[in-house]
Amino acid sequence: MPLNALATKLAHKLSRLGVGPEVLVPYAFEKSMYAVVATLAVLKAGGAFVPLDFSHPKDRLKSIISRVGATLLLASPKTAPVFDEFSLDVLVVGQQLLDGLPEEAHNPDSAAVKPRNSAFVLFTSGSTGEPKGLVQEHASVCTVNAAYGESLFINEDSRVLNFAAYTFDVSTVDVFTTLYQGGCVCIPSEEQRLNDIVRVINDFRVSWVDLTPSFALAAIPRPSHVPSLKTLVLAGEEVKKEHLGHFIGKIDRVINCYGPAEAGGCLANVYENAASQPQTVGLPLKSARCWIVDPKNPRRLAPIGATGELVIEGPTLARGYLKDASKTDAAFIHHRGWRPIGTCRSRRRFYKTGDLVRYRPDGLINFVGRRDTQAKIRGQRVELTEIEQHLADDVSIKRCLVEFPQSGVYAKRLVAVVQPRLCRVGELRDDMSLSLVPAEELLKSGFSLQYSTTELSKRVPAYMMPAKWLVVASLPLTDSKKVDRRKVRDWLADLSVSDGPNTLIPWENTLALELSRKVSTLIANGNSQVREALTGRTFDLAAVGIDSIQIVTLSIWIHENYRVKLAVDRLTSPGLTIDKLAELVAASQSGEQPDELQSHKLDLRHEVSSLFKLCNKPESEKPEKISFIDTVSTVLLTGGTGFLGIEILRQLLCHHNVNVVVHVRATSVRHGRDRVVAAAKKAAWWSDVFDHRLEIWPGDLSRVKLGLSNEQWDRVMGKTWTPIDAVIHNGATVRWNQAYESLKASNTIATMQLLEAIAKRRSCGRFVYVSGGQVLHTGVDDEELMMTQSMHLTGYAQSKIVSELLVKRFAESETGRRHIIQVLKPSYIIGDAQNGRANEGDYFWRLTRSVIELGAYSRGSQGWLYVSNVDRVAEAVCQICSTTTTTTLTVVKILDGLPVQELWDLLTRDFKYHLEAVDGEEWWSLLRSHVERTGPSHCLWALQHILETGTGDIASEATVPTREMTERVPEILKAIRRNVQYLEEDAKFFPSAASGCRAGEGR
Repeated sequence: MPLNALATKLAHKLSRLGVGPEVLVPYAFEKSMYAVVATLAVLKAGGAFVPLDFSHPKDRLKSIISRVGATLLLASPKTAPVFDEFSLDVLVVGQQLLDGLPEEAHNPDSAAVKPRNSAFVLFTSGSTGEPKGLVQEHASVCTVNAAYGESLFINEDSRVLNFAAYTFDVSTVDVFTTLYQGGCVCIPSEEQRLNDIVRVINDFRVSWVDLTPSFALAAIPRPSHVPSLKTLVLAGEEVKKEHLGHFIGKIDRVINCYGPAEAGGCLANVYENAASQPQTVGLPLKSARCWIVDPKNPRRLAPIGATGELVIEGPTLARGYLKDASKTDAAFIHHRGWRPIGTCRSRRRFYKTGDLVRYRPDGLINFVGRRDTQAKIRGQRVELTEIEQHLADDVSIKRCLVEFPQSGVYAKRLVAVVQPRLCRVGELRDDMSLSLVPAEELLKSGFSLQYSTTELSKRVPAYMMPAKWLVVASLPLTDSKKVDRRKVRDWLADLSVSDGPNTLIPWENTLALELSRKVSTLIANGNSQVREALTGRTFDLAAVGIDSIQIVTLSIWIHENYRVKLAVDRLTSPGLTIDKLAELVAASQSGEQPDELQSHKLDLRHEVSSLFKLCNKPESEKPEKISFIDTVSTVLLTGGTGFLGIEILRQLLCHHNVNVVVHVRATSVRHGRDRVVAAAKKAAWWSDVFDHRLEIWPGDLSRVKLGLSNEQWDRVMGKTWTPIDAVIHNGATVRWNQAYESLKASNTIATMQLLEAIAKRRSCGRFVYVSGGQVLHTGVDDEELMMTQSMHLTGYAQSKIVSELLVKRFAESETGRRHIIQVLKPSYIIGDAQNGRANEGDYFWRLTRSVIELGAYSRGSQGWLYVSNVDRVAEAVCQICSTTTTTTLTVVKILDGLPVQELWDLLTRDFKYHLEAVDGEEWWSLLRSHVERTGPSHCLWALQHILETGTGDIASEATVPTREMTERVPEILKAIRRNVQYLEEDAKFFPSAASGCRAGEGR
């Protein structure tokens, strides 16, 4: 069916849904014809469309939707699920919807639409930290379409590739100008667009395309291989001589087109030959009048030939910025212009571009640079101060600055320069010179660059993420106490490669270069910018944020390519750089067995003793008398958004006299509250009645005082009128493949700091530590045995054991006996028997899924499976927290469970999974083969080290259950049954028996 007919059908549907003049309709589509149909339908209905990039962070999308006041959003079947949590109606536009709509002969009644009504709103980077919406009207859009066709050679014979993202103003030109001129719009899929542009051009017989110069150069290595391409428009970033030399003479026309979204394309230059000046942006289009003014006074023209700011006048100017009069007035100015007095009495409207340009002797215009903190990165406009605003919300960053240097080793790359706020070892003083913090000092400081980058990625699109992060001891300030941008900019330009934290690898070190290429590719995960920034350099693997899947993949790759077996926890050890890794691999290949190749041997006894000394200071620092408080009115909860933590929070809030302070990793109180509420809603229990008794403390377990303020820490120590009465320490960083040293700050130092705070209280404190990571047994724990067994456990399990023993030692000390200090020790935790919401990320459920996929379980794996409902574990925590008497029983174990054979019988009997028993060694071998064959998508891929060491069994052979334990088996079976049902039917984590899971199928 013709495009016009499809758009008309949909327009009538939109009109009935209330779309009309000045009604803004967001839409989110991957590249497809339906995006164009939806765009035209919104315009035919009289409304204005607002393109969204569905890959952007949800907070950013919510901000835009809120700004436009949208109640309706258009999406494709693929993108619609992104907006499930948003409070608006989503209309899925696809063939199914369009086929069901009646034919319409005419457009909806749009007589009310005027030339000055809005046609679309584009959101770009904003200097205040929020994206700003640019409103374009019908009149300006139509004017641009007419001017573009003539100046950029688009006509009825043109086949134009719609390459730009829909959120980019160039995309509107690709579509509207082409359709206006009668040409053909060629729309590739997202995969084709990004991965094989040459094939796309040839398959579609594309004759015209608009690309950024850097992408064009990389994506079209041989211009002669795209014979249909007649016009290449280069826009969005600086054109260089290498671009001209690459394309001119091989493509008929190479054009530099300049124009901000606020004014449309307004300058164009058709290059004559490869010797042309690349910075020439040409002459104004017929739709625009361009002026060069004094940068300090936009009402005064700059002398001819002098550098000045470009201002634009004409009918293509946008209306302004949505709901932001101050920004509009600052960018769009009115005055009478520069004609002789008396010849022009009306005030005219101009747009200040912020770009510096100058006239050439022949009247053409050359681009010089920017005058403000705005940059163009791969065609996308980026306000550097917007990124800085988001970084300023990071509690761990004291000062920051984001730059886009024009020269030096970081030229044309987005660079974040940050000064940490808190340090664990020493203090980085403000009076220190501008210099990089050494890697070892940064590690001691506790500052987590990975945390900062992760949090920023949740708030800004990928193109606004810095390609380089530099941590400095101190940022220089101006007399007005602002960061001295000019001084930092000069410093960046003068840095040499060796000054940077990631130095170049010598070309002769081929092994290190190979490792660098592999690790860079893994970490980049398809992001070419990250890959290019790391390739060929040495860097700390842990510092760049390599994840567990990538670690295992790297370990296997090293083994396959170099026949070297590396313990995965060594790959995440702090200080392991690419060049150090190369040395280890080379040493092993030569027959040496360096200690660094093996898992880190933790001296657990020494570790516990050292930490205990730190939290058990001399008596002079402690209060002599302790007062006892019977009731608990305020509880501090760490790890409150996790699977167990959110249930503990629910049970605490159900006590109407208890207020709860939740320590949460977040950039602000609002962000933290959003995280907590979202977790509670996912668990299906949140109500606004709890809101007034919930307090959010943003922080980070790995920071000094857990990232809290002095005032908040005083409350933990009981030094204020509103003290914390009890602490439930449930939080930890769960990284199965990381070494103990990498987890020490967040998992053991945090525990030590909380105990130190309890020790300084003048009133009785309550402290409950939730342990884990170990197989239970019914007797009293043997510390010597725990220490011996810990040698073979993961870094995470070691961190939990160290913390548990630290708490026990503190509880038994003279100081600890003044307080109520206990450890709660559960094993595997599952969802309750009512709703069955299971944590599919838990090892227990991952292994169970693997059993189902294999169609087999280990015959040798008999014994008692310790497992308990999340509500029962949370109830035990709350009971300990509210106790009014001290006890000699420091460790409380949750011994619920069942014989593991009953689990396999339940899966076979109640869910019709076909499982057979296989001898133990054979089963583990089958499982390892299945994981390796499936690859990174296997749910146990990141945990292969557990399978290899034989520590992955979920049952305890040594346990002889008590009568009380066996009496609870029916209740546990009921909960497991409901959990499996949830994992199969709701979460789709387990395959259904009907889908063909039969014995031996996975083998």
